[in-house]
Amino acid sequence: MAWYNKRKKKFEIISTEIPLSTMLRWYLYDTGLAPANSLAEGVGLNRVSDEGDVKEKEDSDLRLSGIFELMPFIDSISDMSVSTMLALQESKTNNEMSEEEIEASSVIYKAISMSSLIGALSIGLSLGILETAAISSGRVDMDIDNE
Repeated sequence: MAWYNKRKKKFEIISTEIPLSTMLRWYLYDTGLAPANSLAEGVGLNRVSDEGDVKEKEDSDLRLSGIFELMPFIDSISDMSVSTMLALQESKTNNEMSEEEIEASSVIYKAISMSSLIGALSIGLSLGILETAAISSGRVDMDIDNE
């Protein structure tokens, strides 16, 4: 059996610990909901210097470039989330919403869903726990009649 051990593939497990505060800062920069420094203190982070801000923006651009191809997918899933949240809101209040209420709620729900998806995907790619090659946002034609 010695020959088996020589041919056995060896795998190296690399573990990287990223502080939650770092991922939170990445989220603030990647989502662009507001200038990151204006939100930092509100979520328990220190403000970064002007030089740090420039570096964080550059790093964010790199992370976001990894999900650029997924934006149509992210937008579609976000729209589904908005529709679902509006239906849930209407069902919980048992009242039909006015056009103004629908529009105001839609803007909020869209911001929440887009930022959540963008943050999760950009950070996941950066950490190496997601791969865009495993996801396709292209069109797939299926022949239903001739399965």
